[in-house]
Amino acid sequence: MAAKDGFEIAWSNPIRFAVVNGVGEVIMFLGKLMIASGTTFSFYLLITFNSSIQPNVLKPIYLLILVFIISYAVAMLFMSVYSIAMDTILQCFIVD
Repeated sequence: MAAKDGFEIAWSNPIRFAVVNGVGEVIMFLGKLMIASGTTFSFYLLITFNSSIQPNVLKPIYLLILVFIISYAVAMLFMSVYSIAMDTILQCFIVD
């Protein structure tokens, strides 16, 4: 019954849902990119300026790529929670 009500709400306001989902997707992509980039940059600073780590790293690019991929995956998990919250708030706004 709740799924039917949710579908009816979305069906009766397609333009609002399309606009908010479009803007939300852009914001989510930028958020994922910023989280991954910030984490990679922090790791770069750590391996470049830490005197105990610096001699052990010959080519940091491979480590940076790995850190970027892992941090992007973690950012996807965090931003999925944000996406669900955003959809919930949108439905509450339209019902109200």
